[in-house]
Amino acid sequence: MKRGITGSAGLALIAGLLALFAGLPAASADDTEDLPDVTERYDGTGAHIGSFWFLPKLETGLFYDSNVYARSTNTKGSAGTYVAPYLGIESDWGRYGLNAKLDASQHIYFDDVSLNRTNLKTEIDGRYEIMNDLSWLGGIKGRMLDDPIGTINSNALAAEPTHHDEFEAWTTLNKSFNRISVSAGGGYHYYNYDDVASIVGGKIDQDFRDGDVLETGGRVSYLTSPELRIFADARYNWRDYRGTGADSNGWRSLAGLEVELSRLIRGEAGVGYMEQYYDSGFNAGGLTYHAALIWNPSPLMTVKLDADRTIADSAIAASPGSVTDSVKLTADYEVRRGLVLSPTAEVSRVDYIGSSLDGLTYDLGVKLDYTMNRFLSFGLNYDYTNSDLNGSALDFERHVIGAYAKARF
Repeated sequence: MKRGITGSAGLALIAGLLALFAGLPAASADDTEDLPDVTERYDGTGAHIGSFWFLPKLETGLFYDSNVYARSTNTKGSAGTYVAPYLGIESDWGRYGLNAKLDASQHIYFDDVSLNRTNLKTEIDGRYEIMNDLSWLGGIKGRMLDDPIGTINSNALAAEPTHHDEFEAWTTLNKSFNRISVSAGGGYHYYNYDDVASIVGGKIDQDFRDGDVLETGGRVSYLTSPELRIFADARYNWRDYRGTGADSNGWRSLAGLEVELSRLIRGEAGVGYMEQYYDSGFNAGGLTYHAALIWNPSPLMTVKLDADRTIADSAIAASPGSVTDSVKLTADYEVRRGLVLSPTAEVSRVDYIGSSLDGLTYDLGVKLDYTMNRFLSFGLNYDYTNSDLNGSALDFERHVIGAYAKARF
């Protein structure tokens, strides 16, 4: 059953905030010279030990979720608490670099411990400037994740968070020839999913999602002016899954612009074409797009746009993959010194290949963060989710409110 957004209170709140922002004066490029994003001005300064900067953070809070099982009827809410430590490590070696991130979070639900989630993330990346016009970048990532019920990466019939482990390694070589820049590289991604309890009883076998992904490709760009580059980007991938017809290979190509008008607007946007060929006989392809833009319309405001259309893996066994669209708009507005208001709006659409199912999800939210001093901040947040899975009775709405405290050094 198709259903529109019915969270009128949440929509009214977001609309009011956007109307407030609409009246802000625009900034010129000179006004925003070397201007950091709004939230960057409140980052911790860290501790300098030897040749490294250590940047620790600790966040904890309380929340209430109105629909913890992501159901359309017989909904149940629960309060909970969470803690999220973080440590960033950055070298100060100049031409060379080595960085690391350690990130964790634990969510505890007061009414049902089976909903508890633990996430662990680690990342190490490095940079080596071989010559002034030749550099190498590379890194590895490891993750142990519990995806909440009702998210795009969770099976619609899941009765508990979906646990999976991931490992990623990547490398890139960059070379400049006057106005022309060339980069080439590759990456490896490993997935391992645990079986998950089903709302209809028993377990959902998720072995079909275990596998390896290899990708290689590169980019060529041409500097037309100090603020603008034209680029062409092409990637090829091989996906190998455990004993299923979801094995595939495919490609994605984009052409677009990289912009950096001082700090007024920066980022990239492109459009192109993509194809994926599955061993099961299904093929998918069509228009693809990508955008990652940051705009500072005034010294007190930062707006970010992220958009992508990709061919991704599937959370259901009956489909070898999915075509996914995602557009997210966020804003950070410094109402007064130390007080930042941050509304967000996101639309995601998933079209399951070889299936009549498709999903449409709206996410709206707002956060109010008050920085008491350079070490401590407090905040409130609200998030609204509306998910519509066509051809099923698994549509749902969810409201989440929370309060938090954050320490940084």
